[in-house]
Amino acid sequence: MVVFPNAEQIMKFTKVTLIITVLLVISSVGVTPISAQPEISVSAEVDRTEMAYEETVTLTYLIEWEVNSLDGSRLMFTSPPDLETDKFRIGKVSSKVSPGTRDGKAIATRLFRYTLIPTGSGEGIIHPTDLTYIIVPDSIPGVLHTPRLTVRIAQPIPVIPESSINIWIWIIGALLALGGAGAFLWLKIRGKSKPDENLGKSERIQALLSELKAQVSRDRGDFYTRLYDLIWVAISSRFQLSATRGDTDACVRAIDESNLADSQKARLSEWITRAAQEKFSPAQGTPGETLRLYNEIEVFFGSEWSD
Repeated sequence: MVVFPNAEQIMKFTKVTLIITVLLVISSVGVTPISAQPEISVSAEVDRTEMAYEETVTLTYLIEWEVNSLDGSRLMFTSPPDLETDKFRIGKVSSKVSPGTRDGKAIATRLFRYTLIPTGSGEGIIHPTDLTYIIVPDSIPGVLHTPRLTVRIAQPIPVIPESSINIWIWIIGALLALGGAGAFLWLKIRGKSKPDENLGKSERIQALLSELKAQVSRDRGDFYTRLYDLIWVAISSRFQLSATRGDTDACVRAIDESNLADSQKARLSEWITRAAQEKFSPAQGTPGETLRLYNEIEVFFGSEWSD
């Protein structure tokens, strides 16, 4: 007598057969393992939480991970992410990757640094940002989230309207002209006078700094003329610059070839190039811009510069 399997027995046999088939396929083809997500952390900070309107604030994102947790893979970040801010604009952006150790383990860090310039007073806001990365060669994407940061920005220092200043300059100049000293003082105000060549290097720089400060709230073109003279005298006296005065390219080359720190070279080159452009055709600046720039220059020559 022939006994035929019922429907339940047929279903059980089919499931067992399917499982055995899948296992055989996996064992013959192989399964490519997926790289584990690395141990990675991100921190965000600003170098100040309260600031004057004429100052700048530095924002730093620091990403850190263990190299061995990648199991031979590499972590790649996209370009520095765009920021969404209130009452700030981005002035400068930089990034770098550095190796290191922690608790005897190899680590790597990726740093994104932004210089932020105020555009208004009150509460400046840096909104949360997504930092995306890819694990190669598996092309596994990932994302890190930064927190919301705030900075309190003070009111800008009032600037006297240029039209009112010009009226007083003409009145004072006319009165002094009656005494025979008008021409000398007018040239001094207009930025034509030069520091005494018999002064020492430090005294000449201090004299130019004083003249530069006098132009902060006055004529923008005169301010950048003074700034150009200051950088030229500083570079030519320290590095025996033999080029004709006004040869900006020669001055920038002398800066690049000097033994100054890279950060000092960058600032000096930027200042003299900007001064060369704006002393003849000054752009329309924001309130407090020249005062902010003067404060940076005064700190530089007061603490970082030496004869």
